[in-house]
Amino acid sequence: MTRFANNKEITKADVTTNLLAKLANNDLKGFMNDVKAQSGKSITSKAAQYLLRDAQYLLTQK
Repeated sequence: MTRFANNKEITKADVTTNLLAKLANNDLKGFMNDVKAQSGKSITSKAAQYLLRDAQYLLTQK
């Protein structure tokens, strides 16, 4: 995730902070909802695809 922020694929620091907080709290569904809401806005569509794919994988591992 920080890679996407560093590469400016997540353009707003508060979005990055919010997403990291959701991950820290193991709120994968909330994380996915936020990524979907920000896709094409403050998260590039490509970055959103990767983030959603990885979150979906983690959900299947529970």
